[in-house]
Amino acid sequence: MHNFIPLVIRRLLHIVLLVCMLALPGMLSAHTQPSYYWHWKDMPSEELLKQGIEFGNNEVIDSAVQCFTILTSRPNTSDSILDKAHVNLAKLYLFQFYDFPKALSHLKKAEQIEKRSGIVNPQTYLTFHGLFQGINNNLNDPSYDTLIMDYGRKAFLTAHNTDNELAFGLAFINLIASAIPQHKVATLKDLFNIYQSYQPKSKPSLHLIGYNFYHAAMALENKQWQDAIEAFTKMQKAIPDQYEGYNLERIHLMILDNLSFIYHETGQDDKALKTLKEMEQVSMKNDVKDGLLLCYDRYSIIFHDAQDNSRYMNYALKHMALKDTLLSYQQTMQLSKVEFESELSDMELQLAQLNHRHQMMVVTSILCGVIALLVLGLGYFIYCRNKQLRASNQALYDKNQALMAANKDERMTREQLEALLEQTRQHQAENAFSEPQKDEPEEEPIKYKDSRLTDEDKDRLQDLIQKVLDTPDVICDPDFSVMQLSALIGSRQKYVSQVIGERFGNNFNIVVNNHRAKEACRRIQDDPSF
Repeated sequence: MHNFIPLVIRRLLHIVLLVCMLALPGMLSAHTQPSYYWHWKDMPSEELLKQGIEFGNNEVIDSAVQCFTILTSRPNTSDSILDKAHVNLAKLYLFQFYDFPKALSHLKKAEQIEKRSGIVNPQTYLTFHGLFQGINNNLNDPSYDTLIMDYGRKAFLTAHNTDNELAFGLAFINLIASAIPQHKVATLKDLFNIYQSYQPKSKPSLHLIGYNFYHAAMALENKQWQDAIEAFTKMQKAIPDQYEGYNLERIHLMILDNLSFIYHETGQDDKALKTLKEMEQVSMKNDVKDGLLLCYDRYSIIFHDAQDNSRYMNYALKHMALKDTLLSYQQTMQLSKVEFESELSDMELQLAQLNHRHQMMVVTSILCGVIALLVLGLGYFIYCRNKQLRASNQALYDKNQALMAANKDERMTREQLEALLEQTRQHQAENAFSEPQKDEPEEEPIKYKDSRLTDEDKDRLQDLIQKVLDTPDVICDPDFSVMQLSALIGSRQKYVSQVIGERFGNNFNIVVNNHRAKEACRRIQDDPSF
């Protein structure tokens, strides 16, 4: 009888475990899906398209991308909605993530849909225009000039023929912006005649901006600086804060950039700097990183021409750092997109199995309820039998915790002693094998001719910089900058940059990246699985 009771208990426990194992996958699957996904997944396509556009207008970029991606992956989606989803995805990848290949891929798909179904969408040509303009800005390749102007003209004429007032105004403004650096504003005379005769129905401010922009560009091309300033000022006054969900901050930044250029050309650097300050504030407020990049470039040009080396180096370094950040951001967003598409594919497969699992959950839940009563009856018995075991386990746990704390203190003390010993060895080795440096006068770089640093100061800063560069935990921090380095060694950023350039033969980014590469090689040699 005593052997029979434990046997029955073991059999009941086996049944409970088996039922729980059968019910667990279904219960878990109901909780692994994000709540927003099921809401968007079941939303009609037209509503989901409006939801994605609203997210994009409100700068909720990740949610907008997911809404449009769900639309593009749906079977039997209408060509009109599918075309708009691809165009909106292209805009997001172009203007938010600066991912030109992804933007081009979605534009090509939209172009194929339009050719197949006869859809006319001026936003497609307008986005193509912006894409090739962005590529040209990065590569500075004149071969893109004709392509940029052709797509701009297509966008303008298509918008005029379809009476799309917003696309019509934006296409004309973008065309002028592209024509200015190419010195082709005069070739837009025929389009300006069409634009001038157009009667705006609901967007008079945008039409006025384009009208003044053309006159400003013509004055700029003919170097009629005062006329250009007056026209750009009229443009600036006509810009509203928000225009039916379309934020005009990029047009505002374009106006400020041209004004700062004119002020600098006419020797009014005070006004140019004031305009750039406003441009910097608008870029930061609206998170327009390429506008901020252009602003830093303008700053560095003005300070370079003014021979203000300190502020020139400051903004040149900011420009380089932001450019590196944009590249890293683009790579990160590419990875996030791949992960989201993989997640979306998995969710589609899980959705097909959801109904079957739901039925299974109903049956197993009833069975679990019955067996739960048995488990409750056995709970008191199991508790009494295991009380002693819990007490012994607690004592063992306390003992292990005490041993781990003692080992931790011992390990920290040993590491500190080893670090101190290593520093002592390095110091002795440097004293034993260092050779005196030849005091040969070197010609100071022109940009540091006014520097007050002596050779002794430079030697001291070089040693301090080298010690920081030999500290892997510091230089491997992705946020490590020349400003942080200056703070660590207690010197001015200007002097740190000078010593790095003169003693290390490169700029800060190259020197730090070289040391990071050496540290990576060392870690790989020490640990092949790194």
